[in-house]
Amino acid sequence: KEVVDFQARSFGATSEVEYDNVFLPLVNDSHVIDILEESSKDSIGRENVCFLEQPSMGGEDFSNYLEKIPGALIRLGTSNEFKESKLPLHNSKLIFDEKCIQTGIQFMTKAILDLLADSNNIK
Repeated sequence: KEVVDFQARSFGATSEVEYDNVFLPLVNDSHVIDILEESSKDSIGRENVCFLEQPSMGGEDFSNYLEKIPGALIRLGTSNEFKESKLPLHNSKLIFDEKCIQTGIQFMTKAILDLLADSNNIK
């Protein structure tokens, strides 16, 4: 609010800041994450799973689902050796590596079966 106020005053104006908390923080269920990590060993190989070094501050409405039921948001790697596959999301020149579809299906199929088998332990 101070930055906006100082900027406005530098132009001889006034300012008002309104903030709406649109998305809740997205917090993955630790038990679900444990199951997904274990499941990955048999589906795509644990060596193909990466954890973010730093939490992402991006907005994501998936957090609304996690307020109702335990779950987890994961990211499926979609890049390859070509520079077009490494561009940021929502870039019109981004080209996903379609091999990721098979990887995603393998991972999610095994994960769903493991989650269903463990459904009595998820709160």
